[in-house]
Amino acid sequence: MRPQTLLVGTDFSEYADRAFSAALSLAAQFDASLELLHVVDTPIPFFEPYTVSLPDTWLTEIRIKHEKNLTEQVQRENKRNIKIEVRVLEGNPALTIAREAERISADLVIVGSRGQGGIKHALLGSVAERIVRESQCNVLTIQDASPPQKLLVGTDLSTHSDYALSVAAELAHEFNATLELVHAIHVPVAFVTPYETVIPETAIEEVFNGAEQDLRRLAKDLTRDLVVRTSVLAEPPHSALCDAAERDEADLIVVGAHEHSGLKRMMLGGVAERVLRNAPCSVLIVRVPH
Repeated sequence: MRPQTLLVGTDFSEYADRAFSAALSLAAQFDASLELLHVVDTPIPFFEPYTVSLPDTWLTEIRIKHEKNLTEQVQRENKRNIKIEVRVLEGNPALTIAREAERISADLVIVGSRGQGGIKHALLGSVAERIVRESQCNVLTIQDASPPQKLLVGTDLSTHSDYALSVAAELAHEFNATLELVHAIHVPVAFVTPYETVIPETAIEEVFNGAEQDLRRLAKDLTRDLVVRTSVLAEPPHSALCDAAERDEADLIVVGAHEHSGLKRMMLGGVAERVLRNAPCSVLIVRVPH
C-alpha cells in the first residue's frame, strides 16, 4: 500500500489532531498529497417542526472561521512542505467524508479514534464506522500518531484476508516493524449444548494444529526479511485481535473488509466494526478489491 492521496477528517479534537500528525508522517513517507477536511454538521431536521431556518450568513461565518482554523493548523504543523488543501463542507460528517474521498480519489481516509469530548464511542459509533461502510478506500483510525513498530493483522485464512495480510506486510517493511498474524477459532457453546454434544479434544487439537501450520506457511511466504509471529487463539475474532494487540502492545491492527451480496458488510461477520469499537490501538480497515 503506497497511498498517494490522503484525506483527513477533523473535528478539532485531540484525537483528530493526532490523526493529522499521523497523516503528515504518512504523506512524507509516501510522498503523498493531503486534504484536511472539516464537516459542519447542520441538523436541519431538528428545527423543521418549528419552521426555523438557519441564515446563510451563519453558515458563511462558520465556514470562514473553520477554514481559518484549518489554515493555521497547517501553517503550524506542516514542517516538511507537504502539499495540503484545506476544505470546509456542510452535511452529515460520515457521508460527506466518504463522498469527498471518492471525489478526490483518495487512497486512504484518516480520522481520530475519538471525537469531541473524548468519549471513545462518540466518534466510532457514529462517524468512523459509517465512513468505513460508505467509503470505497481504506480507512485508518488513529490513537497514537507515532509510526507503528508492532503491527498485528487478522486472518481467517481466506483470499479476502490474504489481501489485508499483504498490505500489513508492506507497511511492516516500510516502517521496519514487526508483524503478528492472528487467527481465531471460536465454537459457540450454544451450538453444541442443546444437543449435549461433546467435541473430542483430539478434534479440537487437530483444528488448532492445522491453523498453526497454515499461519506458519503464510509467514514463511512473506519475504523482505520481516520479523513475523503467529498466534491461534480460542475466542471470537474481534476479541482475539484486541486481546492480542493489548497483550503485545501493538501499535496498529490491520483488518480486511469487503462487500458481500451487494450489501456493505464487514468481513468475518462484523469483525472490523467490533475491532474499531474496542481496539487498544490504531486500526487500519483495508478495503478488499472485488
